[in-house]
Amino acid sequence: MSAKDTQADIASIQSISSVPTILEAIAALTGLRFVCIARVTNNSWTTCAVLDKLGFGLKVGDD
Repeated sequence: MSAKDTQADIASIQSISSVPTILEAIAALTGLRFVCIARVTNNSWTTCAVLDKLGFGLKVGDD
């Protein structure tokens, strides 16, 4: 997969307006303070959306 593909996937996730609400709901239901949506391949993963109330430091686009 190319960097262009990864950026396209990030943009697709970021364009979904309900994603922040979904991440908040998951955090509330599970008690987790870090929730993310990631693009995962056999060799890597990249964050596409992040809710970080833990201060973990991962940002969108990080591996």
